[in-house]
Amino acid sequence: MGGCFSDMESHDRRRYRRQQDVVLMQPILNAQGQVVGHNQIAGRMDANGQIVTADGTPVAAGGQMPPASMSPQEGQQIFRPSAVSQGGPSAGMVAQPMPGMQQQGMVPQQMAPQQMQQQIKPPPALTGRCKALLVGINYRGTRAELRGCINDVQNVYRLLSETFKWKPDQIRVLTDDGNGTFGEYPTRQNIMAGLRWLSQGVTPGDCLFFLYSGHGAQKEDPHGYEEDGMNETILPCDFQRAGMITDDEMSDIICRPLPEGVRLTCLMDSCHSGTGLDLPWTWIPGRGWREDTNPFHTRGDVQSEDSQTSSDGGSYYGQRAGAMTTAFCEVMRATYPRGQALSYDQLLQELHKMMRRRGFTQRPQLTSSQAFGMDRLFIMDSIVMNSNTVYGRVFRRKFPPRPRPVDDKLADMLGLGMGIMGGLLLADMLL
Repeated sequence: MGGCFSDMESHDRRRYRRQQDVVLMQPILNAQGQVVGHNQIAGRMDANGQIVTADGTPVAAGGQMPPASMSPQEGQQIFRPSAVSQGGPSAGMVAQPMPGMQQQGMVPQQMAPQQMQQQIKPPPALTGRCKALLVGINYRGTRAELRGCINDVQNVYRLLSETFKWKPDQIRVLTDDGNGTFGEYPTRQNIMAGLRWLSQGVTPGDCLFFLYSGHGAQKEDPHGYEEDGMNETILPCDFQRAGMITDDEMSDIICRPLPEGVRLTCLMDSCHSGTGLDLPWTWIPGRGWREDTNPFHTRGDVQSEDSQTSSDGGSYYGQRAGAMTTAFCEVMRATYPRGQALSYDQLLQELHKMMRRRGFTQRPQLTSSQAFGMDRLFIMDSIVMNSNTVYGRVFRRKFPPRPRPVDDKLADMLGLGMGIMGGLLLADMLL
């Protein structure tokens, strides 16, 4: 399964090199020298793959650039890039590709990169209200049985309750061993009901968490929005009778309806690749952010991490477990009690180190609902307000279905030629 992902990754990289328009993210410092946001300015990639500003000035990967100055106003703060100064503090800029934005003319004028301007609002006060839905499916008694998914649920339950001090009545569990909350099994109906429970009644300042550990697959995208023409799916324990759940269905329930100021963190450890929440941006190390051809922009701030590994590659108390779920929990336990917070760049590096120590060569990938500086801190109960300027689907091109290879045992259960790939998705949604 890992080999299939490597093929897809190289395809993405080749496609990325053909992109020309980019947006550069410039850190914004307050009077104390702290990063409080990021400014978005126009840039492009030349024929040699060099990132340059709109006036042709080269931007080296991780290079030093002057920060933006902060100009406070009543009710909000608007950040504009400052002129280059000598000897002042500096911070790096990272590139985000905006494929076809100007050439195709299909994006509203207000979304042109040179006109994008980030407006920073103060985050809401934390309410202390937290909710989590944890789903783990081993598919017991089938040819495609897994062994680590229920262990993943137990691991994350302990992380939330013991490390982050979430109350047991704030956490709902669905597992196919009969030991879930209220004894419910992770059927399609129960998972959909759990997702609605997770997102209903929330207010700014609330924090949410969603874990899915189990099989994933693909289903043809009837609209052709996805670049491989396929929707990503998760497989409930009764999917052969009731059907799969697509990434669009999950996003419709737990992403798009949430009000601004709500935080949602998602961890999806499943045998498929890509974003399980249909997120539009992908972070490519050494290159920057790459936008989907047909992105769906929301009011949330969602980050997702794809581990490119199978579900049973880790260890939880000597038992099978998701490799990236295990690594994520270990990193959180090692840093949170000491009051430390890693940046997203540091988090990716730490997870990659743990994966390598366990014999995995794949590098975790990050996807997001919007581009941001990788110096941003990953904090479970930290809320950053929305910075999108355009919302909804941006349609540029229709894609034909190109399903990926299927694991033989799962193919027997599916009865269809759907693509399966190893992967984990960590989604961190700040609304």
